Amino acid sequence: MRRIVLTIGIFLILGGLNLNAQTPTEIPTGKKFYIQSAMNYGYNNGGYWDIPGKPTDIKKGSNIQVWNLDDGHDREYIFFSTSNGYYEIRIGNTRGSRIDIQGGKTANGTSVKTWDHHGKANQNFLFHHMGNGRFKIFDRNSGKAICLAGRKNANGTNVHIWDDHNGPWMEWYLIDAKTKKVYNPDSGNATSRPSQRVSTKGSTKKGTKR
Repeated sequence: MRRIVLTIGIFLILGGLNLNAQTPTEIPTGKKFYIQSAMNYGYNNGGYWDIPGKPTDIKKGSNIQVWNLDDGHDREYIFFSTSNGYYEIRIGNTRGSRIDIQGGKTANGTSVKTWDHHGKANQNFLFHHMGNGRFKIFDRNSGKAICLAGRKNANGTNVHIWDDHNGPWMEWYLIDAKTKKVYNPDSGNATSRPSQRVSTKGSTKKGTKR
């Protein structure tokens, strides 16, 4: 009996932690943001969400990877509120493209891709602020967090979903594309670290091969 009670208690505690881990944070809508990995932020100009090849047109089914920042519109994302603290993420200068979890799947390692807007749960995301401008981003369909594959942040690293856990490979900064400052809801204003480099010059991105 004692073991059963202990198991139930642990389950409730873990359940509560999970709920806390997915507390929605209000995000500015209608503004363009870059999304950079916490593994890179403040250290270098890499780790930004990217579509391979600097495309003019955003084709559905393209993988989201990370890469050094350049001036491509595929690096810019606009958030639109849906319901209950969730947001759709529109890509660049497009109207109908959205960030999408491939095929609505829920398995660990499912890729984050581009797709035509359809409004289903795998195109809805919750932003949980962890403090100082760091966010975790959760997929509404699976409840899993968006993270870097293999805990790596090199150019061309895939972005996918995984069970929530702690680590900078699961954390992201939202950087205003116009002011180059980080959105920090704790301060009520966008802020930036003095060491942060947000430059579109000197990118090493080449062609479509990754």
